[in-house]
This record gives sequence, structure tokens and C-alpha cells, in this order.
Amino acid sequence: MGLPLARLVAVCLVLALAKGLELQKEARSRNHVCSTWGDFHYKTFDGDVFRFPGLCDYNFASDCRDSYKEFAVHLKRGLDKAGGHSSIESVLITIKDDTIYLTHKLAVVNGAMVSTPHYSSGLLIEKNDAYTKVYSRAGLSLMWNREDALMVAGRPVPEPHL
Repeated sequence: MGLPLARLVAVCLVLALAKGLELQKEARSRNHVCSTWGDFHYKTFDGDVFRFPGLCDYNFASDCRDSYKEFAVHLKRGLDKAGGHSSIESVLITIKDDTIYLTHKLAVVNGAMVSTPHYSSGLLIEKNDAYTKVYSRAGLSLMWNREDALMVAGRPVPEPHL
């Protein structure tokens, strides 16, 4: 009688641990935010944090489900003029057929320089003393401090059930 009870308890513990790990993974993936800040720190949509000291142009975040990309965010990192710290020089956002290019002082939408706030075809670009913000009807939002921090948030994408 003792051995079957021990097996039952062991099975219950394994199932509880598996469910706990599943809940942690679900909570991490609900965030739908990726970001970069400071001296080359990055956090991915699934919650992983890493450091990548690259001074280059690169794909920061993009839709990878289909051959047609719903969105892509590219950024260019460089060193600031004051103290040699890393900073984001420019951000290039593609949302469906719209292209938004941001620098510290400029906002360019589909090749035309715009003043902020700017609203057109489901796209809003705002600028205040601290941040440049971009919101799209497609569910993507971006916030950049025009220095070293950038955050991209997207609408949750349902995972396929296997």
C-alpha cells in the first residue's frame, strides 16, 4: 500500500512542476515587449536578457511568421559625442506598407519629413521632452528616449496548438 501511494505522490509532484513551468512560460510570453537600454542590454519578446556590444545597423524586432512581414524595427547604434557611451542614432520602422525613419530630431514617414504630433492612416507619432512614441493601428507601439533606450510592444500572437 505504501509503494502505490509514493508513486501517486511522485506523479502529482511531477505534474505540479510541469504545470508551474508552463505557467512561468505563459507569463513570460504574455509580455509582448522587447527592449534595449544602457550599455548594449537587450530583452527579447520571450523574456531573455542578454548583452550585445554591436555598433551597427541591425534588425531589432520583426514579424517572423510569414514571408510578408507585418512589421520590422531596425536600429543603428553608435557612440555619443560626449562620453563615448553607446546610443541609438536612428530607428527605421516598417509597418505593413508604411516606413517611419526616426532620428534624434527628425521624423520621416514614407519619405516625407513630418512634424509631430503626426497622424495618418492608422499611424500616430508623438514627441515630448523625453520620448518619441509611435503607435499603429496594427498593434505595434514603440517608445524611444532618443538616447540609449528603445521599447517595442506588440499585440499578442496566438500560439498554434499542437
